[in-house]
Amino acid sequence: MLVLVMHYSRIVSGVRYFTSTAVLLSELTKLFVCLYLTSRESMHENGGRLDMRRVYADVLGGDSWKMLIPAGLYTIQNNLQYVAVSLLDAATFQVTYQLKILTTALCSVLLLGTTLGAMRWASLVALTLGIILVQLPSAAVPPANVSAAAVVGSGGAAAAEGGLSTRFMGLVSVLTACVLSGLAGVYFEKVLKGSRKS
Repeated sequence: MLVLVMHYSRIVSGVRYFTSTAVLLSELTKLFVCLYLTSRESMHENGGRLDMRRVYADVLGGDSWKMLIPAGLYTIQNNLQYVAVSLLDAATFQVTYQLKILTTALCSVLLLGTTLGAMRWASLVALTLGIILVQLPSAAVPPANVSAAAVVGSGGAAAAEGGLSTRFMGLVSVLTACVLSGLAGVYFEKVLKGSRKS
């Protein structure tokens, strides 16, 4: 559903907006919800009195600084998702974005030393082959009705003139978003496993 809304807002509707603004507002909304819930919990534990020091310590103290790396990766990933959904049709984006399962598994094996059994590896290979098969028949479909220059900016215009197709740029964007998603998720898991708090 979210992919359809993103695709509609970028392609079908005539209103153009900066994707970075959408990502920033999304992150600010998360921050305000986090502050609200933490404040409410603090008031509940202190008999209705708000302890701002505790709220600050819970939200920004302790190991919170370790979350800057996955937060930055997720921010870049979210921007790349908007670029990809603008350059690809919604179905292609959604199917290709499922590669984040594979990239997360690979990052987990490489960074956490996780061992995967033969059945899991076979499942990941089947997933990858399915995504490749879905991409093959749609190779003859013309790219989305948006030019690369309109989405990426002046750098996109030079790339489009250099022979890169809009579809290829969309696939590169979604594949990069998949890798960043896997890396951020595994790093977050590593931080949680090494954290002192529950």
